[in-house]
Amino acid sequence: DQKIQPQHLARKAIVYLRQSSMEQVKHNLESQHLQYALADRARALGFQQTEIVDCDLGFSASAGARRREGFERLLAMVALNEVGLVMSRELSRLSRTDRDFCRLLELCQLFDTLIGDEQGLYNMNSMDDQLVLGIKGTLSVVELRVLRMRLDEGRRNKAPTPSSTCSCFPMPFESSVTPR
Repeated sequence: DQKIQPQHLARKAIVYLRQSSMEQVKHNLESQHLQYALADRARALGFQQTEIVDCDLGFSASAGARRREGFERLLAMVALNEVGLVMSRELSRLSRTDRDFCRLLELCQLFDTLIGDEQGLYNMNSMDDQLVLGIKGTLSVVELRVLRMRLDEGRRNKAPTPSSTCSCFPMPFESSVTPR
């Protein structure tokens, strides 16, 4: 790939793995295999040193969730100029919050670190690549908000309403005979 330069290859490639819940970790093994395989892709691209950061598996990246040590370590390694490439599946889902995603992209731009996923490599110093990842990140946030909105709507619609509850009192009998 033309985006990979000698200064990138002189540093290591980091493969960041994430799955939001222990349920996903236990049952979505194919996703894990695909994520671990990104290390092979980094080596095939010419990176001699690859490191896998998988300590955040099973922990949500949603706002208000516990701090993710692996993601924080990833940011620190990028800021120390130790990383030439960050690989992750579905980059837009890497962090799940605008703030975290933008912070990673900003650091990658400042320290000339490439970002890659199963679809390609991105250089944050390229306006076109910034645009593509910005759109992917925005779509991911919108997707999450739409899902949350649908769940909330479903909960509201499931709430009992007067017409959906059974009355304990019998309905008054209506006679078809009219009184005289």
